[in-house]
Parts: sequence; structure tokens; C-alpha cells
Amino acid sequence: MSPRLQAAVPRRGALGALVALEFGSLPQSAHGKWVRGHSILNPGQAHVIAKFCFDYHAACIGIHSNDGCPFAERPGMMDFNVSVDASGESANVGVPEMQQQELYLALLDDEYFSYPEVSQVWSEASCRDVKTAAKKSIRLDWNQLHMEGGQYLNVPLVEKIRPRWWYIALVSCSGQAAQAVEISYSMHLMNRLRGWQGELSMDLMGVCKTALLLCAMFGLVLATQLRSVRAWMALSGQGQWLRIHPVLLLLTYSSCLAFLGNACWSVYYWHYMRDGEIYETWANLARLGVLSAKTIMQIIMLLLAQGQCICSCDIAWSDHSQLIWGMAVFGLFSFGLEVWGNTECWSTSTEFVYDTRPGCLLVAFDIFWLWAYASRSYGTLCRETRIKPRRFYMSYGLLFGAWFAVLPVVAALARVLAPWVRFGITFACSGLAHAVVLAILVYTFKPDIAVDLYELKMQEYKAINAEELNRLIQNDDGTL
Repeated sequence: MSPRLQAAVPRRGALGALVALEFGSLPQSAHGKWVRGHSILNPGQAHVIAKFCFDYHAACIGIHSNDGCPFAERPGMMDFNVSVDASGESANVGVPEMQQQELYLALLDDEYFSYPEVSQVWSEASCRDVKTAAKKSIRLDWNQLHMEGGQYLNVPLVEKIRPRWWYIALVSCSGQAAQAVEISYSMHLMNRLRGWQGELSMDLMGVCKTALLLCAMFGLVLATQLRSVRAWMALSGQGQWLRIHPVLLLLTYSSCLAFLGNACWSVYYWHYMRDGEIYETWANLARLGVLSAKTIMQIIMLLLAQGQCICSCDIAWSDHSQLIWGMAVFGLFSFGLEVWGNTECWSTSTEFVYDTRPGCLLVAFDIFWLWAYASRSYGTLCRETRIKPRRFYMSYGLLFGAWFAVLPVVAALARVLAPWVRFGITFACSGLAHAVVLAILVYTFKPDIAVDLYELKMQEYKAINAEELNRLIQNDDGTL
């Protein structure tokens, strides 16, 4: 390693990921089986074009072969197809080799002396530095790069101890007099020992099953809420569901959006697992649905904290405009952060999106909402002497307040988890907490439960048991 590189490492350790992001080249689609894109490579430059977490095979230890493991037992496989766009460089084909550009495909992993060290000074690292840090560097054939179909490479991968992140970089070792070259690439990255999940990076193992389970859970919650709304319409004698209490409408919207969002996640990961293709439209729809559902649910909880529907039978929307706009802005920033975090996954960072600087700001904002909920709930409880409101705040108030602590807890948990299991665990924990809290909220607004907790312009109705409620829904005649 060059003296300049060694001197820069201690000074820039904390900025490694940011430097790598700034100077890395982002492909068109990544973090899956297929990675496709193009990169303009200047002389002496190196671009990280993909990262992927590969599996390991402990049985490979002690097996004597050239690469440490028989071909059939190697856990990872990389297929590359690289070509040079003919627009600016085709005239160089057939020129003497000394005038041709020297290009390499460098494979680095997450061991300290590989990518983590060189990434700290990525913008200043020389071609030699990157090649030294790489576990394997392959010189690209200049003439093959210009042929139709480009150059094909097949690289098996062996890991012995644990899953590791691998970083694929294009490196130019050409002299400063050489011209910039535009390289197109297509990669197939695969965990061969993972069977039907072989197309997934190790950090996504089991996520598809989690998404399907969450979709089923939110489907049950939605069915319960729709049944409850039908019961409320029957109780009120109104056949139009838009005329029921606004909180019941908000809760229905939240349940629908949560179900649709998780259904989109299921479709996204199913396609991802089946053919390795990334359909970002499904992912963005999933984020939009889930975050919208969470935002509406949090608005309901903050309204409850201020006594709406508990101490008063209606909602004075004009008195809560700041709360609603603040929560809407929080939801929009959360959506923007997660979309940006997806582009982070395309680059070189393995950090949890809510542990980044923008993410920490949103976590702090979420802690503010926790304080707002707790203080307003306590203030309402102290002012109220009636049994019903006090019953709600003493039984369900603390439970709903715990929801606002989920994001900080998940962010703290992500800091201590290994990066190859972090996403699967945080995805499951966040989704499960959302499903449980939403289910409890839906349960409290069932007619036979809500009459003992809320004021919903329904004071004239008496408590009913499950048998009476079923009969009422079946008859749908609006009478008790």
C-alpha cells in the first residue's frame, strides 16, 4: 500500500462510507441476482458498481484444491458480461497493446484489509492500492470488450467463516493520457447453496416469507375492521359508511393501506426471489402504503392522547391542524429517507438507513412524538374524573404510547446486529409491531368494546355481546 494511503487511513476512518458513496458509481439496478448498468471510467479511476452478501460453507475448510473448495461446494457464483461502448473507443481496436487501456475487474470483501481500508481514501487510492486490497483482480481483454457481446467471466466464490459482503469494482490503470471509457456491464450474482432463495443476497434470506406472513396478518386486521364498520353502520341506522365517525374512517384507511403496502412487499420479494429482477415500482408502492398507514395510525393515537373520542364525542379538526401537518411532514420525510436508503443499498454502505445522519434526525423526531403523546395523555388523565376516560388511559394508553418507541428501539437494535442479518430482523420486528398495535387499535373500536372506552356519538347505544352483534350484522336493519 502506498505511503499516502497509509497516512490517510487514521484521519478518515469515520468518513469512509461517505467518501465511497460520493465517488462510487451507482448502477441502474442492483443488490440482487441481476445488476446492469454502465459507468464512465477515467484514467486511474475506480468505481464500485455493486455489492452483494455471499454465503459461506464451513465444510470447505481443510479441502485441498486450487481455490480451497471443490467447484460443486462453492457457495457463491459471479457471472459477468462487460463491454465497451463503441461510440468513442471503437477506433482503438487493433492498435498496439501498449496503446490499449488497462482495465481490471476487482473483487473486494469486507475484511478490514480489503474494502474497508481502501474505501477510507477511495478518491485518492491508486490503481495499485485497489488491486492490492482486492481478493482477486482480473484484467479485462481490450479487444474482447469491443466485440459483440463483450467479455464473459465466470468467477466462483469461496467463504469459510461467515457471510461476507463483496464489492465489485471497475478499475482503470491506464495512463493519464488515455481517454475516458464508457463500460456497460451485466452481472449475475448467486448464493448457490441456498436453494430456492439462491437469487437473494444473504441479508434478504427469509424476507419473502416474512412479507407474506405480514400480508396475511394485515389481511385479518382489515377484515376485522370492515366487519366492525359494518356493525357501526347497522347500529347507527345509516347505510353509507362515509357517515360514520371520522376516526373509524381513518382506522379503515390505515388498515387498507397497511394491507396493500405489505401485499406490494410480497409481490416485490416474490419476483426478486424467483428471477432476481428488481421492480422498484412495487417497492416504492409498498413503502408509500406502509408509511401512510403508520402516519394515519399515529394521528389517531395523538388525537386519543388529547381526549378526542375519549372525553368528547367528536373531533375538532381545526384545533389539531398543526399536529396533522407535522405528522404528514414526518411521514413524507420517512418515505424520502427509505427511498434514498434503497439507493444506498446500490452503493457501498451496509448501514441501517435509520442509523445514518438523516435517519437519526427522524428518530429524534419520533422521540418528540413519544414525548407529545405521553405528556398529552397524562394531562388529559389528570383533568378527567370520569371512569370511562380513566379506564382507557390506564389500560390502553401506555400500550399505544409504546408504539412511538418502536422506531428508536429498532434503530438501536440495528446498530448491534451483524449486517448480513440486520435487514431481515428489523423488517420483521417493525412489521410485527405495526400489525400488533394496529390490531389492538381495531379491537378497541369494535362496537361491543368501544362503548366502554370511547365517546363516538353513540351514547344511546348499550353494550352488546358477540351473539347480538352477529345477529345485527346479518339482519343489517339498524335495530337492537
